[in-house]
Amino acid sequence: MGHCLSGPGAWQADYVNAIVRWREQGIAPERIVGTRPADIGAEKTAVGENASAGATFSRPLCPYPKYAKYRGRGDVRDELNFECREN
Repeated sequence: MGHCLSGPGAWQADYVNAIVRWREQGIAPERIVGTRPADIGAEKTAVGENASAGATFSRPLCPYPKYAKYRGRGDVRDELNFECREN
């Protein structure tokens, strides 16, 4: 992922609602879904839009020290086929 915006990774995500929920409800995110938009024109990828619309792939963004690991089955472009784990 590039710094702040764009790059080849799953850089579009809703970090704000996850942080608000953590702060206001005490529920830390186990993962945040990141997507890679198909059209990376800045006017079409504003954070806060439906991230899955037009995405080329999605990945879970995991809290350190965990990372996204493919489960071995299903579409590698779908974050649901990944888990956050250590090692």
